[in-house]
Amino acid sequence: MSILPSFGTLAHQTCQVFDTSVFRVVLGANSLDPTDHAQNLVLGDIYNLHSEASSKTLIHVTATIKSEGSEKTLQVVAPGSEIGKAGTPITPISRLTFMSDDATLTEVLVLSIGNGDICIHPLRPLRPRFDYTLLTAEADTGYAEFATVGMVSFARGTKIELADGGHCAVEDIQSGMALRTRDHGAQLVQSVSFQTVSAESVSAPVVIPKDYIGNSAELLVSPEYPLYLADNPIEPGVLATEAVTLAKELIDDDFVYQRKTGVVDYFQIRMPVAAIIFAEGICAAAMYEPVLTEEIRPRRKMAAMPSHSIRRVSPPKHAPKSVVKSHLGTKTEQRAERPVI
Repeated sequence: MSILPSFGTLAHQTCQVFDTSVFRVVLGANSLDPTDHAQNLVLGDIYNLHSEASSKTLIHVTATIKSEGSEKTLQVVAPGSEIGKAGTPITPISRLTFMSDDATLTEVLVLSIGNGDICIHPLRPLRPRFDYTLLTAEADTGYAEFATVGMVSFARGTKIELADGGHCAVEDIQSGMALRTRDHGAQLVQSVSFQTVSAESVSAPVVIPKDYIGNSAELLVSPEYPLYLADNPIEPGVLATEAVTLAKELIDDDFVYQRKTGVVDYFQIRMPVAAIIFAEGICAAAMYEPVLTEEIRPRRKMAAMPSHSIRRVSPPKHAPKSVVKSHLGTKTEQRAERPVI
């Protein structure tokens, strides 16, 4: 089935996807099998992302289809996408949860594009040749999560730093204005896109209070927005490692929460380069394309920040490791037995 909405009136969202064949089982019952439908997978199997895996850009939009007096909202492929034909429906068919050796949980959506292509979209970065143990596999479409993928935007009122040191509300940013970037000096804005969405669901803005992560004022961003932090201690002249945290990962419902009421206006800034700009005094992404393979970043000198300006977020409550099947053996046995992909 092909659906052809008026793409010019819709806000496009972008995400990176992998072919299922590059994320394979390296140890377990389904050894060497690629990612598949939930019912075909075995909990406890260990997966690796191929060291030379490359992603494709999937551009999608939310379309409302009217038929026989009823309306249906779905995600469809937009023009310019590297995968799928424009107008083809995108259906999340499985939601998988993996745990890495450092106890980090990573969710992966398995997507069906039309009646042919199947691909995966990790909801947080995957590291090539890094062990991921399958904890859960649900035949849950994960539609709500996928509908927000690529919706990485600032809420109305967010102050963006200009190249001359001044500040401007994001809704007043215009094409051709010069913004200060962290790594590329002054860069001109290519375009600013705008969309109004319901703030009563998973797309509700994340509210980060003043000074929570060094921000100079309350910050409202979409749940998937990447924020650039630095590991403590941070002192003048001290080298610090950088961490990227999605806004939703800061939610603790005490200090950081989602404002779920009414609607929210989101604005996304696009620039000629994938630049890191400054919003309310902290680093954030412009023209963000989700980076789904983590790279080792060089240590960089960070400006001095007060020790209270970065709060430590409690780690998530992870599933007990007892859920992993006993056939896996010890870590030494696993590394000796698993194939290299």
